Amino acid sequence: MNKFLNYYKEQNILPIKQNISNMENHLRKRENLYRQLGIPAIAFKDKNILEVGAGSGYNTLAFFHFECKKITIVEPNKNGIKEMKQLFENTKLFKMPEIDIQNKTIEEFNDNNKYDFIIAEGFLHSIDNAKDIILNLLDKLDNGGILVVTCMDYCSMFIEQMKRLVSSIIISNISDYNEKVKKCTEIFEGTMKNLKNMSRSIEDWVKDDILNPAFNNDIIFTIKDVIELINNDYYILGTSQNIFTDFSWYKDIDNFKELSNNYLKQYLMKRHNFIMYGQEETIINLNKSNKIYNILTNIRNFSKQYEENNENEILENILKFLEDLLIEFKDINNNIYEFIERIINCLKEFLETGKISNYKNIFKSGDIGRTQQYISIQKKYRF
Repeated sequence: MNKFLNYYKEQNILPIKQNISNMENHLRKRENLYRQLGIPAIAFKDKNILEVGAGSGYNTLAFFHFECKKITIVEPNKNGIKEMKQLFENTKLFKMPEIDIQNKTIEEFNDNNKYDFIIAEGFLHSIDNAKDIILNLLDKLDNGGILVVTCMDYCSMFIEQMKRLVSSIIISNISDYNEKVKKCTEIFEGTMKNLKNMSRSIEDWVKDDILNPAFNNDIIFTIKDVIELINNDYYILGTSQNIFTDFSWYKDIDNFKELSNNYLKQYLMKRHNFIMYGQEETIINLNKSNKIYNILTNIRNFSKQYEENNENEILENILKFLEDLLIEFKDINNNIYEFIERIINCLKEFLETGKISNYKNIFKSGDIGRTQQYISIQKKYRF
């Protein structure tokens, strides 16, 4: 079930428009993303690309600039296709490749073509059948082709989960959707309006991150899931954020299991770094990592329950786990520790007084999670 698509259709919205008034800045971001993933921009030149869930097509513009040969776009949202076509028509900066736009879900899309690159960005981490879709997309890769997908985990979602929690407390008595959007925009505009390189409006961000039910999907797709999904026919090429160090010898061509285990261990010892953007990397042992992740899992589950039921008893449970989390971060990261402390004080005030005073100042501009991770997977060449 695609909760993203259902939500967009239900509210008749597509909250993914980007500010591309500075086109070079927009393209540099995309170039930098693919560089981190181990894909230089020149690699897209004269290649066939499949892009799944392209939205309004803003990120697709980079492939025009990189001079791809053909791009096939699978987008189920008719509003997205309408805006995409308008965007492409108004963009005269590039030599246009051959473009084939399919108004279908990826489950409905069926062709026998093989692709040099497949991009599935921004939605697979929160749909129920992500693994099946990724296996299907891997099968569509040409010899040596590359698949790029996005992941999330409970570390990277934590700050956004707390923003949703505080917002759900404040808007609990508001039933009208547009009024919810207005109130939540008011909560965050002071801390977000001056964020460097923010490409979406605050209102669109509220619709897509704070009010979108897909964020609370029961199944999420993590980097760990990717590592465990692929077999010896593929390489993990890179990630963004770039967390893997590979000290293996290039002549060790049969070390798939060893390399996969090494990547998995690195991910588990570093995933807490996804909690907050802009922090120096720290590495913790597996026991501490698992303890933190278990606490975050409980916080997420109770936060989802509160969004549905608005019961103070649920907040008390969240408070307990936040206090446990505070202890764990005392010696790891002061900024994350201070963020947790602010949320604890906010919940205590609400439980004691029934209100949250000065709610516009709860969050700071640095309270940003590394919410979404990209990972690139390359199909091994068959010689």
